[in-house]
Amino acid sequence: FNIHNCYNRPLFQVNFISIYDIRKVHTEMIAFYFWRVSVEDFLKTKELEAELAWDREEQLQKQEEEWAQCELEETECIQKQKEEEAYVREEAERVRQERETHFQREEQECLERKTRLEEIMKRTRRTEASDKKTVDQRNGDIPKGTPSG
Repeated sequence: FNIHNCYNRPLFQVNFISIYDIRKVHTEMIAFYFWRVSVEDFLKTKELEAELAWDREEQLQKQEEEWAQCELEETECIQKQKEEEAYVREEAERVRQERETHFQREEQECLERKTRLEEIMKRTRRTEASDKKTVDQRNGDIPKGTPSG
């Protein structure tokens, strides 16, 4: 039973003896007086009870530690799996970017070859046309501006 102040903190604690505690003390008294249980036997019983309680407490603590260890391992496993997935995604993205840059480089080279080829074709057409004119005029064939008839 706690009396709280306005900040909900206990100002002082009042302990009451429960009926259970009274019955427990009463049972112990009966054991001493009526069944003639010796104090040594009573203390041994109490020691055994305390030892069992201690063992139970140790077992609970060990279970909690095992549970915490299991949870820690599971968390580490999940973290490792997430890191591995992130690494795979990054690697896939890197490969995709490499492919894309390679494709762009090839496309650029193709365009450069095409423009060079077009320039070469333009130059060869011009030179062929100028060569043709000079050859026609030299042979004395029909000049371009004169109608045939």
